[in-house]
Amino acid sequence: MKIKIFTSVLIFSFVMGGLVGYSSSNINNIDFGTEKISNSLEEKMWNVEVIIKGTVIDQGPTYKRDAGLEYDNFDYDVTPSTIKIEKVLFGEVPNEEIVLLQHGSLENSSCAENFVKKGSKVILLLTKTTDDKYWSYQFADGIWEINNGKVFSKTDTKQLIGLINMNENAFENLISNAAKNKKKDPSYY
Repeated sequence: MKIKIFTSVLIFSFVMGGLVGYSSSNINNIDFGTEKISNSLEEKMWNVEVIIKGTVIDQGPTYKRDAGLEYDNFDYDVTPSTIKIEKVLFGEVPNEEIVLLQHGSLENSSCAENFVKKGSKVILLLTKTTDDKYWSYQFADGIWEINNGKVFSKTDTKQLIGLINMNENAFENLISNAAKNKKKDPSYY
């Protein structure tokens, strides 16, 4: 009887060990949602609420903004810039100007180098805050500077990299149509 129990446990252990070993050797084939966020430009636009074209007319002083966490009193640096709207490409904006919030302070050069600059013409992909200000969508993904009729961004997102150096009018049409036809990536939960 002891031999049967021992043999059964041994066989069970080998089977389970083989299954665990097989599944952990294929761990790279599992999508944890960290790299593949969306496949198309329409899917990339899923969380974009507003797209505008305008000019940066002012950069305000850095201030502390409450993170709004129930369990922690956490503030972070924010530097606002005022954008004069030339054209709304997608969504609705009730005013002729918006306030773009940018993470970081003017004193921190690594943050400040990514801020929009006064006088720059930009196309911004935005999400709205509860206090009627705006964040750029996914940091660099949402900030496109216009220079000599071409658009430039510091994006590193595969769906957007190919749009760098595109004609400004072609970019406006492409990005606004993608936002109007946006869809949720089926892999989102």
